[in-house]
Amino acid sequence: MYVGIDLGGTNLRIAGSKSLENVEFEKIERFELSKDFDDDFRRMTEKIKEISDGRVDAIAIGTPGTYNEEGTLLISGGNSPEWVGKPFIEMMHKEFNCSVFADNDAVVASLGEALYGQGKDKDFIYITWGTGVGGTHVKLENEEVNSRKIPWQVYLQEVDVKCGGNGISKRFGKLGSDLEEHEWKGVMDDLEFHLEDISNKFKERNIIIGGGISSKQKHRLETIGRNLSLKEISLEISSFGDDVGLYGAMAFIKLKI
Repeated sequence: MYVGIDLGGTNLRIAGSKSLENVEFEKIERFELSKDFDDDFRRMTEKIKEISDGRVDAIAIGTPGTYNEEGTLLISGGNSPEWVGKPFIEMMHKEFNCSVFADNDAVVASLGEALYGQGKDKDFIYITWGTGVGGTHVKLENEEVNSRKIPWQVYLQEVDVKCGGNGISKRFGKLGSDLEEHEWKGVMDDLEFHLEDISNKFKERNIIIGGGISSKQKHRLETIGRNLSLKEISLEISSFGDDVGLYGAMAFIKLKI
């Protein structure tokens, strides 16, 4: 069983697939994070054992933040600071006696689009829109898929502050689900502006957007997509919905083993 883990700013999702070619998740486990590392790690390992019966071939996890060059330690955690500096990769390796791979959640999700989704056989920018906003630039180079994290402070910090889930709460003093229509218009206008700006700066006309908020705001994103198409920018909404990070984890394993 191959196990994928998507650690968000609010929830953690886990799923397993017996195949990396034809990915099928028989069951997806999810729980709300307590923000206590020991407690969340314990619950995560319990869920892995439940879905795999303890037989794990490899694990991949996507988390907010940045890893060291070796990909063995989370050195900045974004919306999950309690995981920073914790040896969770080594801990999972010892617990399940298998290879464990970890990277930024946007990087991992983008690989799912590149191998299984709407990013097959093309270069594109992937934007994850959830509790926070992250992004990568995916390029096919010598028939290999390379996903490079877009520097958050340079290109994404402003759109994160204005449009990310946490940013919306701070900006309006309430959850996105409670926004009035005119407030949503302000969010979407800002998002459209920044997507166009990122497209121009990276000279990339294909954008795929996924993540928790994007799956709930498809009709608003479709409006943005029509506007951007007039500027020869293609905006596609991930067909994987909330599961894009899990498909990304499967793709990550496939590229690593």
